[in-house]
Amino acid sequence: MSRMSNEKKVLVIVHPGSACGSADFNLGKTARTVRAALADEITRWTGDFLVIDGDLSDELPHYDIGRTLVRALADAERDGRHAHRTYACALQAGWPDKAADEFFKIWDPKVTKVLITGAWYQDDGHGCINAVQRTLGGAASATISERALRL
Repeated sequence: MSRMSNEKKVLVIVHPGSACGSADFNLGKTARTVRAALADEITRWTGDFLVIDGDLSDELPHYDIGRTLVRALADAERDGRHAHRTYACALQAGWPDKAADEFFKIWDPKVTKVLITGAWYQDDGHGCINAVQRTLGGAASATISERALRL
């Protein structure tokens, strides 16, 4: 696949399966509200998508967020936008580099603005979203969404 040369924006969704049962466990009653906000962000996105699936992505079909994600990716592809998924689980060594490699195969970081969402962002810098931002941040304009799930 050739890299895109025009100005692009990409929503990078990190480990969306963690927005399911893991969010229920970690966020309790607020999980549903946080998932709804994430779903709204995905639905309203007008650019390209990169989904970084992990082990918990098998939970997505059982939650509304999973159905929202499938629809959004199908809509993006229908509209001629990129909608790419890759598997890069946090339990695997070097997973952020694998995800970044997939990003760089498709998008040119010099002309791509990246918004990172999904799970988890941590203020101490140890979250999966933080790892993706560090890996992409030096080469692309990568910011964290306000709707990203936070621990």
